[in-house]
Amino acid sequence: MRPGGVVIVVIGNNILQGIEFQTDRLFAEIAEMEGFEIAGLYEVRSKRTGNSIVNSSVRVGTVNKRTRLYETAVELRAP
Repeated sequence: MRPGGVVIVVIGNNILQGIEFQTDRLFAEIAEMEGFEIAGLYEVRSKRTGNSIVNSSVRVGTVNKRTRLYETAVELRAP
């Protein structure tokens, strides 16, 4: 990426074994540690989840609170 260039990555959170991972925020933090400027995080899609998703075989675990899946556009600027 050229210096001063802009990239937008759309990434969402995930639920694994009943634990929510805010992968959008983790991705932004890693990018910032690598020298990128976080120009913004914009939620572009939100979906409330019910037991069918939270308790599926992939996401099995004990969930203490209602969790929603969402996608965020992460806007980064190159140093």
